Amino acid sequence: MPEPTEELTKNTWNGWFYKPQENSLVYKPVDYWVDIELNSCAEVLDWVFQIHGKSWATPDVTKGFLEALDDIFAPQTNCCPWGNEKEFSGEKLSLLFYKAEFC
Repeated sequence: MPEPTEELTKNTWNGWFYKPQENSLVYKPVDYWVDIELNSCAEVLDWVFQIHGKSWATPDVTKGFLEALDDIFAPQTNCCPWGNEKEFSGEKLSLLFYKAEFC
């Protein structure tokens, strides 16, 4: 597997970038980092509301964050299908995303 670099972060979501080497989402305009090794729906939802509450988080910024989580985790399949909590590993899901997008 090639060493991930910023140049490999081809996916962007309204200012959010996936940084595979840190397993994070970064909102470039304010250099805000979110570690996406999340392992429960509660952790994912907490980050959604953390972002939503930021003064710089316009509706497009929040939407971009949700789209990134959707692309990386596919939550309705992997985290909470039919509203039921499912055990998952954010680290494993992001690795699958990395392999599908960059390898």
